Amino acid sequence: MANDSRSLGRAARVAWLVAFSSGAAGCGSDASSASPGAFDGSAATGTIGGGNAATTSAVSTTGGNEPPPEQELEGSYQAPVATGSILWSANPDSNRVAVIDTESLTIQIADAGFGPTTMAPIPRRDGGPSSAIVINALSHDATLLSLDSERELTTATFPIHAGANRWAVSDAGRWAVAWSDARQVEAPDPTDGFQDVSLIDLEAERVTRSSVGYRPNQVVFGADERRMFVVAEPGISVVDLSGDTPDAVDLIEVNSAAGEPVALEDIAITRDGSLALVREEGSSSVTVVPLDGDPAWAIELTGPVTDLDLSADGRRGVAVVRSTSEVFVFDMERLEQADAVHALQVPDTSFGSVVVAPKADVAVLFTNAVETHEATIVNLEDGADFLSHRTVDLKATVRAVFVAEDGAHAVALLDVPEGSTKKGAFSLIPTKAERAPKIVGTDAPAMAVGLAPTRPTAAALVTTRDETTGVFATHVVSFPGLLVDTFALASPPLATGVMGDAGLGYVAQAHPEGRVTFIELATLRARTLTGFELATKVVE
Repeated sequence: MANDSRSLGRAARVAWLVAFSSGAAGCGSDASSASPGAFDGSAATGTIGGGNAATTSAVSTTGGNEPPPEQELEGSYQAPVATGSILWSANPDSNRVAVIDTESLTIQIADAGFGPTTMAPIPRRDGGPSSAIVINALSHDATLLSLDSERELTTATFPIHAGANRWAVSDAGRWAVAWSDARQVEAPDPTDGFQDVSLIDLEAERVTRSSVGYRPNQVVFGADERRMFVVAEPGISVVDLSGDTPDAVDLIEVNSAAGEPVALEDIAITRDGSLALVREEGSSSVTVVPLDGDPAWAIELTGPVTDLDLSADGRRGVAVVRSTSEVFVFDMERLEQADAVHALQVPDTSFGSVVVAPKADVAVLFTNAVETHEATIVNLEDGADFLSHRTVDLKATVRAVFVAEDGAHAVALLDVPEGSTKKGAFSLIPTKAERAPKIVGTDAPAMAVGLAPTRPTAAALVTTRDETTGVFATHVVSFPGLLVDTFALASPPLATGVMGDAGLGYVAQAHPEGRVTFIELATLRARTLTGFELATKVVE
């Protein structure tokens, strides 16, 4: 799956929108290609496909027909915005943002613009304030909220283009760009190109409006904050940030072997902004695109590439060929060398999707295109055990996989096994220790996953929601013991996350005056904060 920051990158990271009111929730910053909200089992945007009639024996159970494309569903599960010990809550109905100090459970309320929705955290710079920024959808501006060490709250407002619904923020926190993702708009007109972006220099407090390609689907900053890349038709727009004013300086076109433009739905850009990896639907090659304008080249593999992922640290790229049950691992730092691509075939297994751990030490292979209960864990660490692997039985068909930042564990969301009376299921997978995975049945379908970003807290929250039966809960997972404790929720959950440094899990819930439940991961003590939209608090 394409690099989710991609990448949530990939492990449902903690730094996204929290909407504690009953109003609509927006998506978080640009870490995912899929739209936010509860997972409904339908095809997500950024789907991945390919393959041909030459399938493995496991795939042949579909009756000889080509399996459908893999579905990239991890981005459908979102976690709230958190910066340090601070939670940020945008309420589009009251036009306010609640700022919650999780250490003291004190609350401050700030006025934003009209219809604050999409929120993103700003990385803390040189001991500066904790900050978050929100798009005000109805007033076409953005509000930057900052909380200093004395807990003094200040705001600043910036004009942005109408229709912005996504954020991308540079790693060092100087730049924030508001852009428009057509995949979050229902039935857009073909003339709606969503080509405006509003680039905010948070250091100079200045906004620059630019036009990029048709219907952008990804925005990435170079690690040195000197360039920004916008993936859209007909290619990758490069914006120079090194001068006094940002300037669109180049358009890098990506063409197929026949010379036609390719759909850039599955693309991974290296962290330093030097290269992009592109997977073309049905193609047996991965295109390597230098982002300095040098000619692109292709890495030929053994069959149509059904998935492509890049670790968050940029060291490893991984491509999957479903038709031959092969995985190819790229050493990104020396990609032009002949021995930079390592191949592994896993016979008698079926997989078409891959999730790479953020630090490139583990990959998990699976498929949600056909009914199989297997997942394959591959060791990506250098040494004698490089590419060693094992396949585990998860007892149900896999829908999505999330790997923890330390690479030691993963959470897989599952279809309900045949014959089960449960409404949902997930599995806990030790990815480094050779232990059996644990399946957990739930009384409602999963709607959000949160993973602790760092040790010493090794935990996950899996939140479930069933509007029909009124069953709402969060399941707290303790690693490495694979222990699960379930907490019933009084109202429908909207989003979930884990603050590893604070040792807290939290679940935002739909409530007219605001409601969030905090769970101390060490003691499993739960506290619910209600009524902060009224500048009051009730702790249950």
